[in-house]
Amino acid sequence: MRDGYFDQDRMRALIEEVVTRARQHGFPRTRFVTHMEWALEGRVGMPALLEYEAKANHGRMRDDDPVICTYDLTKFGGGIVVDIMRTHPMLIIGGSLYENPFFVPPEEFLPELHTRRVSEETPQ
Repeated sequence: MRDGYFDQDRMRALIEEVVTRARQHGFPRTRFVTHMEWALEGRVGMPALLEYEAKANHGRMRDDDPVICTYDLTKFGGGIVVDIMRTHPMLIIGGSLYENPFFVPPEEFLPELHTRRVSEETPQ
C-alpha cells in the first residue's frame, strides 16, 4: 500500500525485489504470509483484488517461495470468498493443506472476471 493505494504491478515488483535481495544475502527461500483485510479498506475494488490473486499464479506461486494469503472469513462475503478460493491452487482450511478442487487457472478465470465486470458496468 505504498502511497496509500494498491497497485498490483508495483506489488509484484516489490515481491520480486524482496526475493532477489534475499537470495543476494544467501537466503534460498522467502516465505510470504499476507493478511488480506487491507482489501476491505476501500483502496482497491474486489475485481482488481481477484485479478491480482489470479495473476499471482503466473509468477511467485510457481516458484520455490511459498505465498500464503490469509482471509478472515467473517469479514468477506460468501461470493467473494468463493471467487478468492477459485484463484488459489491450494487452500489451508482448519490448519490442513488441501489441493483446491475449485481452482480455475488464470487463463480461464481472468476472461470470466472481465466478462462479469463488463456486464456489471453495462446499463440494462
